[in-house]
Amino acid sequence: MRRSILILTLVPVLWMAVETACASGPGDTTRPKVSSKNAAKAPAQSTEAYDVYSAVLPFGYHSPGRMVAIRSKTVPVPDLQYASGSVQQEFAGLQVDPVIGPAIQQMMASPGNELLRRSFQIDEKYELLDSDVLDGILHASDTPLGRKEGWRKFSQTYSEVDGLTEVSTVGFNPNHTIAVFYAMHRAGTGCNDEGFEVLEKQKGHWHRLTEKGFSFAACY
Repeated sequence: MRRSILILTLVPVLWMAVETACASGPGDTTRPKVSSKNAAKAPAQSTEAYDVYSAVLPFGYHSPGRMVAIRSKTVPVPDLQYASGSVQQEFAGLQVDPVIGPAIQQMMASPGNELLRRSFQIDEKYELLDSDVLDGILHASDTPLGRKEGWRKFSQTYSEVDGLTEVSTVGFNPNHTIAVFYAMHRAGTGCNDEGFEVLEKQKGHWHRLTEKGFSFAACY
């Protein structure tokens, strides 16, 4: 069973501005599309990284039949200095693990902001949301009331999705048998589902190491 940890203190989550297409299908002209010119200038995750993401997503609570919404660029790993001691201890254990540690280092070295493609192989329908639009909706006012209003507008604008998922760059160990990434799912101003996913490549396929990875709730 996957371990979960509840954070009782505030965990700041870093927000990154991102830009890509909202891939809701042909004929949808209500959402801005990213231009191929802009997309060509942005770095992208490796093909193998999508195999890793696809072995886990959707992350956090997901209502059956609802579309998965993914921020269209990677985010940096958040600073855990305000996290509970148990979360810090869990993460420190991963960092010093001789097998997992190198993958953690590679993940942490990325500042995020890497363009994600529609290369996720998951059963659920998903959409990549343009972050300029997201930030305009969610961060118009950085106050409790403003954030609540932002999520109300988010729900109106993206009525078919089930919250918002964000992922970091995938880190690999040198021989690419271990992969690690950070993920967060949020659907309002309450608690977010966050966690570090650790996967191992076995017989050509990526599998979650549930005894190594862990999730926690960041409550605001």
